[in-house]
Parts: sequence; structure tokens; C-alpha cells
Amino acid sequence: AEDGIRYPEKFHPELVVAGFQWELAKVLEHAHPVATEIPSWMTRMEISELYEHLYRMVTWLYLASRDSTENGNFLVLHLLTSLWGLEHVLRAVDKEPSLK
Repeated sequence: AEDGIRYPEKFHPELVVAGFQWELAKVLEHAHPVATEIPSWMTRMEISELYEHLYRMVTWLYLASRDSTENGNFLVLHLLTSLWGLEHVLRAVDKEPSLK
């Protein structure tokens, strides 16, 4: 990379400057099963109920991360908006005709 950071060529160079995404990609390259296996509790409920629980959990996490000025952690806020985006993308994909 131009800034002198060395990285294995198997990682896309744009991940290096992205910071957190590069770190996540390195972790997921040899991920622990806790990061890749679907927990059994997630398969025992309807998708709408699952999202309700996930939104509630992330909201509580955001509120718990507030600092002395009452600002929540930006990464947790990003998690909340990413969850919303994921839900809406999956809804759109689910409505698409199958490619089979």
C-alpha cells in the first residue's frame, strides 16, 4: 500500500485503508465457530420476531454505551443502521423470483 502498511496479497488493498473492515476480514479468514454457526435460538423463531429481538438488543447496547455527554458508541450505532439495511436487503431479495 502507498502508506507503507504491509498486507498479504490475498486481502484487497482497499481493506487496508478501511481499518476495521481489514481487521474483521483477517479474523474471519480463520473464524471461530462462534462467528460462523447459527445459534439454535435463532432458528426457533420467526424472522420478524428475530429482528425485533436483535433491534431491541442493539438498542440497549447503544444506550448502555453512552458516555458522560450522553453520546452512544458510534460503532454500535453503525451496527443498528447496518441491521436495518440487512433486514431491508433480505426482504427485497426474498421478493425476487428465484434464479433456479
